[in-house]
Amino acid sequence: MIRSALIGTGALFAALSLIACGGSNETPAPVATSTQPAATSTPSAAVSPAAITVPSLPGPRLVETLRGGGHIVIFRHALTDMSQSDREPFTARDCSNQRNLSAAGREQSRMLGAEIRRLGIPYGVAVTSPYCRTRETAGLAFGTYDIDLALEQQLVRDAATTAQVMSRLLSAVPPAGLNTMMVTHSTNLTVLGLPIIDEGDAIVLMPDGSGWTAVALVKAADWSAIP
Repeated sequence: MIRSALIGTGALFAALSLIACGGSNETPAPVATSTQPAATSTPSAAVSPAAITVPSLPGPRLVETLRGGGHIVIFRHALTDMSQSDREPFTARDCSNQRNLSAAGREQSRMLGAEIRRLGIPYGVAVTSPYCRTRETAGLAFGTYDIDLALEQQLVRDAATTAQVMSRLLSAVPPAGLNTMMVTHSTNLTVLGLPIIDEGDAIVLMPDGSGWTAVALVKAADWSAIP
């Protein structure tokens, strides 16, 4: 279900709700940090930041981390039908000209949401790219979602602008004790130097207002492996 039609980047995090729970005595794992300054090149210039290594966290520590709030969990959309492709003329609302979720991707989306709920990680609204595959992933996993054009894959045609916009989104700190869920495309992550992740996988980031720290890479199947 679409909670609202479109939201601007300025109002993005005021509209989002996510996640709160308990604590841990375990020592935090090393993490990779990026301040991601705004690109100084012209809007048409490519941005090639250094590759960022994202660590893994044992399942229980991952849950403790998310229960503490203050993080962004950014998913790549779930599994898609690779016999399809995005075609022109392209309109985000017209699913007939896009690569859409496969039956396995729909099941994967439901699984992601169910496992996050099983782990006691509460969430409110999610935010997603306007593409059909990201909207369907968010809807099946989280139910309610908002659309933000800043997460649209087409922005990668202008890599410098994509890096600037994504850096602003990923640097914004969620309300105290809460986390933020996002669903987007791999190109919006790689333009920031983050690794290519498989469909359905996620990267957990900790924003600080001016940059962010890469905390964990989570494979889609990892959620169900956490006791």
